[in-house]
Parts: sequence; C-alpha cells; structure tokens
Amino acid sequence: FGPLVMVGAFMLLLTRGLAGAPDLGALYAVPLAIAAIALPAAAFGWAMSSGIYRRLEGRPLAAMIAAIGLAIAIAEAVRLLQGPQTQWLPFRPDAILQLGSVDGFAVVASLRHLAIGAATALLAAGLYLVGRHTRRGRAFRASVEDGRMAALLGVDGPRLIAGVFALGGLLAGLAGAFAAWHYGPVDFRMGMPLGFKALTAAVVGGLGSVPGAFLGGIAVAVVEIAAAAAIGGAWRDVIVFGLLAAMLVLRPRGIAGARE
Repeated sequence: FGPLVMVGAFMLLLTRGLAGAPDLGALYAVPLAIAAIALPAAAFGWAMSSGIYRRLEGRPLAAMIAAIGLAIAIAEAVRLLQGPQTQWLPFRPDAILQLGSVDGFAVVASLRHLAIGAATALLAAGLYLVGRHTRRGRAFRASVEDGRMAALLGVDGPRLIAGVFALGGLLAGLAGAFAAWHYGPVDFRMGMPLGFKALTAAVVGGLGSVPGAFLGGIAVAVVEIAAAAAIGGAWRDVIVFGLLAAMLVLRPRGIAGARE
C-alpha cells in the first residue's frame, strides 16, 4: 500500500495539470481529483487481492515476498513513466492559526492541517460506522475473528477480502494526495517509508483492530514529533522503527490487540 500512496500523490499532480486548476479550491477540480485518485487506487487494491493474494492464501512468506516485489515494480514503473526527479505541486501560502504556546514554543495550525484533519475524521467515522452497523462490516469482523466459522455461516471470504483491499487502496491513494497537497514534493520514492510507517502503526495499535490502527497511527505521529523536537528530525525514523521492534518483543498483540 505504500506505493499506492505514491500513486495517489502523482494522480493529484496529473489531475491538477489536466484540469488547469490553480488550487483545489476550484469547485470542478475537487470531484475530478477525488475520482482520479480514488478509483484507480481502489481498482489496483482489488486486483492485488484477486490476482495475487487469493492464490497465495495460507502461504504468508510467499505473500510477503510478493508484496515486496509488487511494491518495487510499482515504484520502478512510476520512475520510468514520470522520471526520477522530484516534482512539486504549485505552492500557495496558507493562513496560519496560532493555537497557543508550550514552554515558549508557538503551537500553530494551517488551514490545510484543519482540512486534512476534518477529512480524516470523516473517513474514520464512516469506516467505524460501516464496520459496526452494516452487514458487510459485521461479516468482515467475523472473518477477522474466525475466518473458518464465518465461511461456514455463508460469508464469502475471498470476495470480502478483495473489497477490503479495494477500500485500503482507496484510502492509501487519498493519503498520498493529502500528503502531496500539504507538503508539495512528489517522487517515486515517497511511498515506501510511509508504507512501513503504516505497518508500524498497525502493529503498535494491534493487527486486526481498526480503532487500534488509528490509535497506532496517532502514536507513531506523536513519537515522530517528540523525537524530532528532542534530538532532531534526522533521528525520527530510528526512533519509530525502534518502537516497532520493541512492540513486537514486549507486546506483540499491540495496544488494542485482543488476547488469544
């Protein structure tokens, strides 16, 4: 899913170029960008599940190797199609809001921060409601808890998992677009670090728990910011992936992971 983050960022770049929109504030650019980002990413997520992972069910090592190979293939394809150089979205100054101060340091947020936070909160709420209050969401949770029993009760596991991969691809593509919109630079390498940090968030929060994944993501962000403030930004990846190793040793089920 890391390379799908990168693909989402490039789709935003290409969509803005095709639409000729100076900013995402243009009304016609917003739905065009969302459709151009979400639909290909969701389709690719579905194709990954149906074409590769379904055939490797029960072989986790083979699936992991396939995932690594596929990630490298996507990144290299984008490098050949778009070039190795970093591309930039047109930058426009954003309004800065000062929220307060801590120990003499100002705490600020831009309008982009607030927009991305609001969009993330809406996606999280929608995902939670679908998972808790729809038949498909209950089927997904049952399959995670006990796939064989869910299959005996009529849940179509492969079709359900393909749908989850499509949803994961869609969310990954939107995450890449948000990252590009906020930071500006886009290149073929940007997906891998984010993909590994997403894996770290899932492990820290608890594999198989959707609330745990969100909690793990916030935990990774807090650790990154604290490490950058305390010892410098160059050390934040060392701290984050050290946290991953520590969680695997000390609490392999994660923060929200259930006991067997």
